[in-house]
Amino acid sequence: MTEQCKSQAAMDPRIAKAMLMLEERMSEDLRIEDIAKMLGLSLHHFHRLFVSESGETPAGYLRRIRLDSAALQLQWSDQPSRSIGHLRGYASQAAFTRAFRDRFGVTPLEYRKAFRRQQRCHCDTIGAFEISVREVESFLVLSRRFIGDISSIPQYWERFLEQLPPAQLYPASAVYLGLLHDDPDVTPEHQTRYDCAITVPQDWRDRASSENLGLNITTTRAGLYACLDHVGPPDSIPGSYDLLCRTWLPRSGYHATDDPAVELHYVPRHRQNPQQRRFTILLPIE
Repeated sequence: MTEQCKSQAAMDPRIAKAMLMLEERMSEDLRIEDIAKMLGLSLHHFHRLFVSESGETPAGYLRRIRLDSAALQLQWSDQPSRSIGHLRGYASQAAFTRAFRDRFGVTPLEYRKAFRRQQRCHCDTIGAFEISVREVESFLVLSRRFIGDISSIPQYWERFLEQLPPAQLYPASAVYLGLLHDDPDVTPEHQTRYDCAITVPQDWRDRASSENLGLNITTTRAGLYACLDHVGPPDSIPGSYDLLCRTWLPRSGYHATDDPAVELHYVPRHRQNPQQRRFTILLPIE
């Protein structure tokens, strides 16, 4: 099965849940066998199933998301390298530096210096966009994980909506959220994580049947977000992220958190005009 087909096929619900558990516990001293046990699987079966679904071992997946998250914080925050590593489960600076160099070919300090030297500035264009900082409430959402090239996001939405339980479960006011966990400039495209999600009522109860379909019930982060309304063709979407993250953020006095960026849609991506995508990008900040 190709990587693209794999990313659009229904993920085994146990692996979808395992990914969420690993992501929520990045800072902890995790034992993969404990995750397997919580899912009711033997370590061998869990390992084999995880590799089949994701193309990575559980330990390799955890290591990668920790290091990619660390790379983003080295870009967008002034936190000391030691603190960034510690918050991602590395007991010592030496262990963090060794793992980081293995993935990126440079030390964390060299990575930060190189990024800031190469940082692009679009001072002439930022005035053409309105970027606001807002307090955003949390949403209870039903979501599904996709991994792969972000150019396939419209197809992800189509597959996600096909798989949802009966539509009458959702109010007409439901909002569609895309959760982008990775920066495609940092994470290889075949490993980029994107969740399609729809808001559900706070008293929504159909958790068991949803998990059996490989869907997750999660709550998005409440707090401050930098918000930018994107309107334009698909090839202009990276430019909107670039403007928000590489131009506005470094001069704003804020730092990005480890939470995913949120794409807020009132019409799912695949139902929009293919040459005129409309959604709001919400970048979590503090």
